[in-house]
Amino acid sequence: MTTGDLNTAIGYDALTANTTGYKNTANGNYALKSNTVGFGNTANGNYALESNTTGDYNTAAGNYALESNTTGNINVAIGNSAGSQNTTGSGNVFIGNEAGNTNSYQTASNKLIVANSD
Repeated sequence: MTTGDLNTAIGYDALTANTTGYKNTANGNYALKSNTVGFGNTANGNYALESNTTGDYNTAAGNYALESNTTGNINVAIGNSAGSQNTTGSGNVFIGNEAGNTNSYQTASNKLIVANSD
C-alpha cells in the first residue's frame, strides 16, 4: 500500500496491491487482493472481491463472493460464490449460495438474483 487511507486488511494477501484506494475493508485470505484504486469496498471471506481493481462501493460477504469483479461498482453479494462471475456489471444484488454464478452475469447490471445456486 502506498498512499491509500482508512483501509483495513486482515488475512494473507488481503488488499496487497492497493495504491491509492481508500476506505476499503478486506477480511479474509486474498480478499480485495488486486484492488489498486477502488474505494469504499467491503470484502468478508476468502477470495471475496479478489480481482477488484478499480470498482467502488462493492460489498461481498462469503468465500469467493464477487471474486471476478474488476471494475463493477455498487454490487452486493451475500453467500458462498455469490456473484462470483460478475466482472464489470454494476448495481447488482446477489443473494444465496452461488447466486448469479454463471457467465450470463459477467457484465449484467441492475439485476436482483436470489437463488441457492444458478
